[in-house]
Amino acid sequence: MEIADQPGGNLPLGMLPVRTADTPKATNLSDRTIYEFPIIGAVALADGLPWTPISLLRAGRNLRILKPTIFATHVKTQGELSDQFLDVRYTVFRIETDLYPEPVTPQPLEIYQAIHELVHLLRTVARQYWIGFAMANEGSLVQGLRSRVELGIAAFTGQGSFVTPFVVSPINQLSWQFLGQLLDIAAFPAIAEVMLCDALLEIRRGDILQSILLLGVASEVATVSFLEDLISQKSLSKTKQDEIKKSSFANKLMNETVNLGADSPAATIIPGFPADWL
Repeated sequence: MEIADQPGGNLPLGMLPVRTADTPKATNLSDRTIYEFPIIGAVALADGLPWTPISLLRAGRNLRILKPTIFATHVKTQGELSDQFLDVRYTVFRIETDLYPEPVTPQPLEIYQAIHELVHLLRTVARQYWIGFAMANEGSLVQGLRSRVELGIAAFTGQGSFVTPFVVSPINQLSWQFLGQLLDIAAFPAIAEVMLCDALLEIRRGDILQSILLLGVASEVATVSFLEDLISQKSLSKTKQDEIKKSSFANKLMNETVNLGADSPAATIIPGFPADWL
């Protein structure tokens, strides 16, 4: 059912008006089917050169995921006395397939899963943790307008609180193809990596407490996973295994890993960290 947004009216929270596609238009492209998905957040790309598409078999169709394209725009918003604008950076992901008869041509939602998984890999494996979130890569995180009314005259002063750009390794063609290989075999990162990227996002959002909590849980999960790998190489009783896993985080990290044959983390030097970081 199509939902129309009536002038002056409001749709229920969470509902948006249905958008219809453009009317047919002439094109010089050869026969194919093209799927395009705009995603909030700009992917950091290493160059402007064409890349070899990622080839993927999904839903019985050979998909070709093309190099993403990034854009910057603004959205006009209506204020009390004057318009305002929200900065938006976004990425358009495009998938192409051969042309199939209309009855068996997949709908966009059938194809979107591949993009959803690719964005997940970009967020985590490539550490571009802001992709898909509206607040992390928009140029200005806080914008506002001051309207000062005096003697019937409204004077406007705009403000944008711009954040410091963050440093990230951009995606190049080699890493693009590597992500494609992970996508092909459905090899996704561990939970600890997902939590790490979520913690980075919270730092960007300005919620340091939430970030610390996520980093703490990520450290615990990663340490337990590492211990399980070490335990699998030993002949330990179930009781001993449980004893190791239930000990404090500090004991697991500093002592149990060493007891099971790993190098002591106390001897590890991390560039930029104090010598007593542990």
